[in-house]
Amino acid sequence: MASPHDRHRTTVTGCSRNGKGAFAIGVLDDRIALTIPHETSTAGVPAYRIADVLGRERTDHNDYGLNWLSNDFDPFVFKNNVSNAVKLPIDTHALIAMIAPRGLLVRNIAKFLKHEGEAPGELVVGSGGSLSMSDWVDWEAPTLK
Repeated sequence: MASPHDRHRTTVTGCSRNGKGAFAIGVLDDRIALTIPHETSTAGVPAYRIADVLGRERTDHNDYGLNWLSNDFDPFVFKNNVSNAVKLPIDTHALIAMIAPRGLLVRNIAKFLKHEGEAPGELVVGSGGSLSMSDWVDWEAPTLK
């Protein structure tokens, strides 16, 4: 007898804590056709390397069992007024790329469905007054043929 489960139509979703879990499952399980993490905050979909710069959340709030990351994340957290997340060998964009070619839908429930809160995806310049791509990217994208 055939299984009623169709792996090509499987979706995983969650909000906040469960959004982080949905994101992790979507990254690691290729049976998931569509991953929909909602409002994952730090340790979810947002880039770690800019979390401390933007200042809304900090990486040091997410290790030592306080929230989401293990103690192994300690070398990369905000310490002594310095963001160490720039030392990470990878960032969230690499995890997001692991989901391809499967689907990923990242949306903000509070803003778009409840019409509450601030607009997501806003780029906020830090206290230095400027932000450029060269501050974060020390390589050039290859030309694809």
